[in-house]
Amino acid sequence: MFRFAFIYWIGIVLVLCAGEDTGVSAFGKVVGPIWNPIVVWIGKHVLGIAYELHPGVNGSVDKTTDWIGVLVAAVAAAVGSLVWALLDHRRRHDDQLRSLLRVILRYTAACVVLGYGLSKLLILQFPQPGVGRLLERFGDSSPMGLVWTFMGASPVYVFFAGASETLGAVLLLFRRTTTLGALIGLTSPGAPGEAGCRAALHLFRHTGRGEEP
Repeated sequence: MFRFAFIYWIGIVLVLCAGEDTGVSAFGKVVGPIWNPIVVWIGKHVLGIAYELHPGVNGSVDKTTDWIGVLVAAVAAAVGSLVWALLDHRRRHDDQLRSLLRVILRYTAACVVLGYGLSKLLILQFPQPGVGRLLERFGDSSPMGLVWTFMGASPVYVFFAGASETLGAVLLLFRRTTTLGALIGLTSPGAPGEAGCRAALHLFRHTGRGEEP
C-alpha cells in the first residue's frame, strides 16, 4: 500500500498539479502536450465519453479530464507498485521514502491550500455575484458558476474560510504542528460549504449541449 501511495502522489504532484496555474509553467508546458492527448484518448476510447473533453489549465481542477487523470495515476500506481515489489523484495529504502512522502504531502497540501486561503482573504476567489450572474437563468449556469454564486453571496463567510485555510496551511509547513494544521484545514468553513455544494451540483453536469460544462 505504501508503494502504491508513493507512486500515486508523486504522479499527482508532478503531472496533475504541474501547470501554469500552480506556478510550474515550464514543467507544465513540457508535460501538457504529452499528457493531455493521453487523457483525451482514454476518455474517448476506454471510458466511452461522448461529449468533447477540454484538458489543460482554465482555472478549474474539477473538469472531467482531471478526474480521468486521477484514474490514470491510480492505475499507473497499481502497476508501478507491483513491478516495484517484484524488483525489490527487501524493502531496503521504504523507511526513507516514507519520510520523503510525508514531506511531499505536507508541502504540496500547504502550498495549494495557502493559495486558496489567501485568495479568499482578499476576496479574489468567490467575489460577490455581479448583475450578469444574478440575471442568469439557473439552468444556464455551470456547476462552478453556481458554487461561486453560493459562496460569494456572503463575503464574511468567505473571509473567515480564507483565514482558517491560511492558518491551517501555515501550520502544515512545520512538522510539530502538522496534525493541528490538518485538523484546522478539514474543519475550515470553506471546505464543507464548497465541497458539499460541488458534490450536489454535479447532478447538473450533463445539460444536453453535447459538450463538457
